Amino acid sequence: MSGTPKIEYGAGDGLINERSLEACKVWSDEQKQPIHAKAYPRVNHMTILSNRNVLRDVAQLAASG
Repeated sequence: MSGTPKIEYGAGDGLINERSLEACKVWSDEQKQPIHAKAYPRVNHMTILSNRNVLRDVAQLAASG
């Protein structure tokens, strides 16, 4: 590789690019188990595990089976 790498910024949570965050959606066509993907506005990669809405939704999914 020659030259200087080009840095491009895109949509995401400030740490991970949106395209990478949504990669799990591809699995829905590759398995029979459902994939649950949801965006949480103003929740970033570092605060997601302390967000009440995220924790509620994860608990509901875990309880449903």
